[in-house]
Amino acid sequence: MKKVVLTGSPNVFYGIFNMREDVLTNAYLGAIVNNSDDAIISKDLDGVIMSWNDGAERIFGYTGEEAIGRPITMLIPDQRLDEEEEILKRLRQGERIDHFETVRKRKDGTLVDISLTVSPVKNAEGKIVGASKIARDITARKKAQKKLEQMNETLEGRVADRTEKLHSYQQQLRSLASQLNKAEEQERQRLATELHDTLGQTLAAAKMKLDGLRSRQLSNQVSAELQELKEILDHALQYNQNLMMELKPPPVLNKEDATEMLHWTASKMEKKGLEIEIKDDGQPKPVEKEIHSILHQSVRELLQNVIKHADSKKAWLEITSEKSYLKVTVKDKGRGFDIKENELDPAEGGRFGLFNIKERIDWHGGKFNIYSRPGEGTKAVLYVPLKKDQAETSKDQHETHLPPDLRKKQLERSQKVNVLLVDDHDMVRCGLRQVVEKEDDIVIIGEASNGQEAVELARRDHPDIIIMDVNMPVMNGIEATQIIKKEMPCVRIIGLSLHESQEVAENMQNAGASAYLTKSEAFESLITTIRAESGFSGSKVK
Repeated sequence: MKKVVLTGSPNVFYGIFNMREDVLTNAYLGAIVNNSDDAIISKDLDGVIMSWNDGAERIFGYTGEEAIGRPITMLIPDQRLDEEEEILKRLRQGERIDHFETVRKRKDGTLVDISLTVSPVKNAEGKIVGASKIARDITARKKAQKKLEQMNETLEGRVADRTEKLHSYQQQLRSLASQLNKAEEQERQRLATELHDTLGQTLAAAKMKLDGLRSRQLSNQVSAELQELKEILDHALQYNQNLMMELKPPPVLNKEDATEMLHWTASKMEKKGLEIEIKDDGQPKPVEKEIHSILHQSVRELLQNVIKHADSKKAWLEITSEKSYLKVTVKDKGRGFDIKENELDPAEGGRFGLFNIKERIDWHGGKFNIYSRPGEGTKAVLYVPLKKDQAETSKDQHETHLPPDLRKKQLERSQKVNVLLVDDHDMVRCGLRQVVEKEDDIVIIGEASNGQEAVELARRDHPDIIIMDVNMPVMNGIEATQIIKKEMPCVRIIGLSLHESQEVAENMQNAGASAYLTKSEAFESLITTIRAESGFSGSKVK
């Protein structure tokens, strides 16, 4: 084996190895640059191209020989030349430009969407001598984004169209419900008239004839039989009278003000053995004729439920005016029931069950809520709109007790209910917006996509109502509700969620929400709930 002897200075060999390592590194970096799909370009501070990789040739169409030495402005459309001036200005200050989306021009004159990153290049002394540019072709991404936007617009258009149709159907249903209610009322009046004018008069005539016979001198046996007949007629007359009373109440129930009617209804129930404690704020409470009738039937049904189901001998009836609504509360301390196991069902028995109460109250712009727990009693709350002239009077009376600055602000906005929409889904907000914008007296003053934005907008705009989604990024609806209610207790918050869980509703209630809707029912109940919340105090969380 031959020995190889190396001679020379160690520094010489070190320098040779170091040079070889630099050459290998430069070759490696050059391969990376030339094989990149992105355009990698360097230029001096005058904007003259100094280097040009294969990626730049693929994107812009110029070869390296064609591009190097020419100004970078050959790639910039005329209307965007000011961008290069701004880029050079920032480079001289040592700034880096990251992911700047713009448009550049190819050799054939066509335009290309690019994402541009520009970094300053420094020499060994740290002086800025030029810039390196990385340009990525984002044409495909832009096309996909545009297609997605078009799809979203189409979808939003469909949502808006279906929402409009749903609103139209709701209007038709309300109109139909009103017509049915009127038809029912007319039939009740007709039957009551028949009972009064025909059967009632016949029974009364028979009673008079019987009394005439009983006044004569008759045997004991005949007198006893006539007495039995009298009792039968008395029973028939009483039954006929009670039936007429239900079908066609006395004149007090036909008055515009609902106060006397409610007191009269309570007095009729007291005759059936139910003690009723009435609390009335003493304010006039005029309502429309249809609502007058529905209110009478509803309160009577609720008091009858106390007698039949609550196992209680006492009930409380509270009658108050709250801005533009009449609030009637019927409560007892009887056996109660589990609401989860006894949902309001249209198949529920009875002539005018809880489901019917809710449906009719809702159809006429009101709201019906019921609260109950086994062993703790039941509370039913009805809200029905007052006649408009009285609603304004009640509102003025309410506002005279407010501080001057708040009263002035409310007077300025008294004709509108100002609503803030909060939901992290654009399509949901769009759907809700379509529903609300149909109403002349309800205005959307802002939209937020998370709880933090909602808090900021509430502080700035002071809405009357906030429709608050529960599950959102950044800050959820429960946290936002807690903050808003602490700072602005007068703002009413309607919780909104996909969840039908009672636990979610209770969490929103504990945070300060005064109502809660699932998104599946929001399109049907939203306007009714907004109208109820805009004038009511107290909790009404379902």
